[in-house]
Amino acid sequence: MIMWPKGLWAAMIDVQNRFSTPENPISLKEVETTFIRQMLIERFGFKCDHPVQYVKKNEKGTIYCKWCWTFLIEEEAPKEKRFVNDVTVIPGKYKRKKSFLDQKVEQDKEEGRILSNNPMSSI
Repeated sequence: MIMWPKGLWAAMIDVQNRFSTPENPISLKEVETTFIRQMLIERFGFKCDHPVQYVKKNEKGTIYCKWCWTFLIEEEAPKEKRFVNDVTVIPGKYKRKKSFLDQKVEQDKEEGRILSNNPMSSI
C-alpha cells in the first residue's frame, strides 16, 4: 500500500465516503486506482484495450482487466466451438464499467456545473 500524506489520505477517504453506497461499495484502493488511471490517461496518453488474456473474474464474480484494474461489463459471453478432437474458445466482448468518477462527471454536466470533459475539474 502506498503511504499518502495525511491531507491526501483524508481527501480520498472523503471521496470514498461520498460515492460509496450499500448497493455499490467502493474501496479506498479503487479510489486511488481510479485517480491514478485517470491522470495517466489524460496527461500521459495511457491506453488499455483490455486484451482478452488479461480479462479475469474475481472471487465475487466481478470482471476486470488485470493489466489496468478497470472493472468491465460483459457484452457478449465467451463461447466454445467444439470440433472432433479440438475445442476453440471464442473470446467474449467487454466494455468498461462506469466508475464513480464517470458518474460524478455526468451528474455535474446535467446540473451545469462543468463544461469540460476533464473529470478532475469537478472533484
